[in-house]
This record gives sequence, structure tokens and C-alpha cells, in this order.
Amino acid sequence: MDNEEGIKFKEMKAYGHLKPGQKGTQRLVSRFGAALVCVRYRHDERTGDNLTTAEIIVDRRPRGAPRYRDADMVAVAVAYTETAIRDKLKAAGGRWNPDERVWRVCFGAIRGDAELVERILGGIDLVGIVGINEYKSPIPVTGSCHRDREKLLI
Repeated sequence: MDNEEGIKFKEMKAYGHLKPGQKGTQRLVSRFGAALVCVRYRHDERTGDNLTTAEIIVDRRPRGAPRYRDADMVAVAVAYTETAIRDKLKAAGGRWNPDERVWRVCFGAIRGDAELVERILGGIDLVGIVGINEYKSPIPVTGSCHRDREKLLI
């Protein structure tokens, strides 16, 4: 990485890497606060200068939920005891996949139902859902409803 002075940080040896709050970071902690991630001390052998660099957070936004098309096949987690939710999935054309231990349904069929949409799996941990003991990761989470519907009807 080059800056306007032509300093190449890759070529400089970092001789110190400190986390906020450690000795030698107080001045930068007071300046940047919680935005400070780390402080590095580097030595420029070309000029003989010691440099202090600070890594700071300049923008933080919540990560958006994955977007699905209406034709995407999604995996929905439902505990065995939640019969009302299972009935909703059946009515929407969903099918139980015993190998993955999830319900498969077209996203377009459940798009308006917030209770079902929040249960769509996308790499989440299912330990908190009652009734699911050994969860196998869905393979894959999305696919085409038209292409995968035949697989589910077997």
C-alpha cells in the first residue's frame, strides 16, 4: 500500500502490534475511542524514521439479510413439536427433507410470512431451537424451485 509520500508499508517491518488499552496506545485511544482497532509501530529503514499507524473503524453498517428470488428453494428450520408452523409450510408447498432435517420450500410461497422467513437457514446455529438435536448443514440453502421440486417429491 502506498500513500502520498511514496511510503510502502509492506516493505517496513512492524516491530509492535498493540491492542487498544495496552501501554503505548493511550494517546490514540483518547483520540479515536472505540473506533480504534489496533496500533502498529513500524520502522522505515530507507529514512530511519519510526512510524506509528492506527487502524480505525470508519464505517459500520448492519449486514443485510440474504436476498432471495421467489423461485429460490430455501431451507426452513422447524422443531418437530411446532405443528402449526409445519402445517403452514405444507400449505405453502414445502417438503420435509429427512437427510438435512429441514423443510424445503420456494421463497415466493413464504415471502409474506415473517414467522417463516425468519427461520430461513443461512449458516446459523440451531442450538437454541427446541427439538433439534443434531443438525446437518443444508446442502445447498438456495436452488431453483422448479429444478429441485422433483427431488423433493421422491
